Amino acid sequence: MARRKLGKWLEVDYLGGFCLLIKRQLLDQIGPLEAKAGLNIFDTDTLCLKLRKAGYSLACCKDLFIHNFASRG
Repeated sequence: MARRKLGKWLEVDYLGGFCLLIKRQLLDQIGPLEAKAGLNIFDTDTLCLKLRKAGYSLACCKDLFIHNFASRG
């Protein structure tokens, strides 16, 4: 991660799938996302594992809040 961003990011092992920012080139490199049968969601644990095995770091922005309206009843 760039030094100017140091302290604004928290390096993590896994990320939640409701809000991810990934370059298209990375997805092309590691392969397609696999949809879980019938659930219309992606296996983000596998995605994170593939990215880490390819040598990439996963990070969470410390000063950002995402409100997920999809989880409302």
